[in-house]
Amino acid sequence: MRRPELMEVAATAAPPARRRPLRAVARAGHAWGALVLVRGVLAAAGLRGVERLLAVQRGVRPIPPDRRRAVIAETRTALDRALRGQVTHVACLQRAAACAVVLRRRGVPADVVIGVRAQPFAAHAWVEVDGRVVDDLAAGTGPYTVIRRV
Repeated sequence: MRRPELMEVAATAAPPARRRPLRAVARAGHAWGALVLVRGVLAAAGLRGVERLLAVQRGVRPIPPDRRRAVIAETRTALDRALRGQVTHVACLQRAAACAVVLRRRGVPADVVIGVRAQPFAAHAWVEVDGRVVDDLAAGTGPYTVIRRV
């Protein structure tokens, strides 16, 4: 039997907040999983472990170039959402490797690029697809000399 006071509360309650589509939530979950995976690989095996992890991801069938832009945008959004839930600092290498893992799983041939700057010394990692920076601002990678592509 329904209670009238509960029906009144339900009738006057605010409408439910707009929900994110299930696919976007699933993509953020995949991105979070890639962040955790890369963190573990970096801790256990360092950069060589990340190279091996990314080499395994190269076997995925590539998607057509005209779909890549949408997949890259979806992956960046998912990674940003996943990073909001991180309680520890996520370094650029971990973020770039996780982005590359997700992109390669989805059929985009992504490379992790590592660069250094001499004065003042700094190192940075970012993701490129077909020679274009996709996980960072292109202007931010300019002062770095590329030392490795994974």
